[in-house]
Amino acid sequence: MGSKLLTITFSLFCLMYLTTCTNRWVAYPQGIPDYEKCNAWKEDIQMLKIPGFDLSYIVVQNCYSVPRQKVSIALMVFLDEWKKEHSNYSYEKVDARLNQLLIEFNNKLKVVNAYTSDGTYVENATANGLALTEGFIWVKIRPNELLCESSLAHELIHVGIWANKKTDGDPDHLGEKYAGWDHTKELVLQRTNKRLCELGI
Repeated sequence: MGSKLLTITFSLFCLMYLTTCTNRWVAYPQGIPDYEKCNAWKEDIQMLKIPGFDLSYIVVQNCYSVPRQKVSIALMVFLDEWKKEHSNYSYEKVDARLNQLLIEFNNKLKVVNAYTSDGTYVENATANGLALTEGFIWVKIRPNELLCESSLAHELIHVGIWANKKTDGDPDHLGEKYAGWDHTKELVLQRTNKRLCELGI
């Protein structure tokens, strides 16, 4: 009798263990138009909607190199960090701009005339990212590179400055020609990248 009771108890334990440990949550987004999804068979450039943002899209050569869901998380983390350092008025402007943003990701080399982070003007500099307009940024992404290792958060700072100033995104950073980049922007940049790296994004 004792042996049977032990067998039944062990069987119940195993059944309970298998039931609770083998189940896992998997997301199957519903109602997403095909043109917003990644098409793994497509070899051309794709424009994919960023989930959770009204009119924001990414442009990618390989949709698996930069998943749109991870870009969405990156934007949300950035907005959260911006809100910690800035007024609600400033946050609302940046939030509105990120809901109408186009981000192009590729690994092509871009040579431009631009300012360094200390405000020095350099001709024929190699760029890792560019804020081309208030609503369009380009980010160089290397194979297997995390978003926290790219210039995405840096370019989002320019977008945030541009959304508030309306005239420019402070292209000379800490230089004296343009205003906008200060220690609060550095904090947003560092904290955003730190959180994204912790998430493996």
